[in-house]
This record gives sequence, structure tokens and C-alpha cells, in this order.
Amino acid sequence: MKHEIRRLEEDTQFLNSQLEDAIRLKEIAERQLGEALETIKTERELKASLRKELSHYMSIGDTLYHRYKEQKKTKVLSWSQNKL
Repeated sequence: MKHEIRRLEEDTQFLNSQLEDAIRLKEIAERQLGEALETIKTERELKASLRKELSHYMSIGDTLYHRYKEQKKTKVLSWSQNKL
């Protein structure tokens, strides 16, 4: 009987140790998940900001291109009128 009690106590100690390890691992996983979610949020915000900036620069480029095209067209028209 004493031998059986001793074995059960050892099993209980082992299971408690396993439970403590599992709890520690769960806490680590939860912390890493929180960090990963924060990183994703930050990256999403950065990506949105970069998209806005890119859109801004593209619209500036389009504006400059269209102005250049109009100036070139005006020069060609004035040159052809002067030739006539």
C-alpha cells in the first residue's frame, strides 16, 4: 500500500510539473501572439501611409506630365503658326 501511495505521489508531482510547463508555454505563446498582432498593426499602418504618399507623388507626376505635354503642344502650335 505504501508503495502504491508513493507511486501516486510521484505521478502527481510529475503531472504538476507538466502542468506548470504547459502554463509557462501558454503565457509565452500569448505574449508572442500579442507582439505579433502589434507588429501586424504597425506594418498595416505603415503600408497605408506609404500608399498615400505614393499616390500623392504619382498625382504630382501626372500633373507635371500633363503640364509638360500642354507646353510642348503650345510650342508646336506657335512654331507652326510662325512658319505660316
